[in-house]
Amino acid sequence: MKKKAKKVWPPLVPKSLEVEKPVSEYIKDWAEFYPDGIALRFYGRDIRYGELNEAINRFAQGLLQLGLEKGDRVAIFM
Repeated sequence: MKKKAKKVWPPLVPKSLEVEKPVSEYIKDWAEFYPDGIALRFYGRDIRYGELNEAINRFAQGLLQLGLEKGDRVAIFM
């Protein structure tokens, strides 16, 4: 962390973060246990955990079909 950021960093906010698993794994878990639960509300549309998990899997399969391999980096510009 740069010195300038350290000066203004809120005292109760951790300066580092331990990540146990990727967000997609949490969504997969929620989709298994709570598939009809609302994961997102986007422009008035409810997207359920099961549906979101399916979309993530389709996206991942599409990347594999394009030839991406483990360790390749992908940027998403939204």
